[in-house]
Amino acid sequence: MKQLRTGLMTVCLALLSACSSTPTLEPVIKTVVQTEYEFVQMPNEFIKPCEVSIQAVGDNTSHSQYTVYLETVIDTCNEQLLRAREWNNANRNK
Repeated sequence: MKQLRTGLMTVCLALLSACSSTPTLEPVIKTVVQTEYEFVQMPNEFIKPCEVSIQAVGDNTSHSQYTVYLETVIDTCNEQLLRAREWNNANRNK
């Protein structure tokens, strides 16, 4: 019986010594990503209004001249819109 008691005592002491050792803790590294949005305004040269002057149209010659004038104003506005779209697409990916 004394041998059993000595054996159990040895086993208990061995188990207690194994429990007393703590494993080393490794540091926890967290990466935090925060998205920031910045509002960028379109340049004024792209969004200025296209002004049309009203002219008196009397005969067919002045009518055709006014039509050419209106077409050039429309072309200028379309060019502004095209540049604005290109600017918008270029700045969208930034």
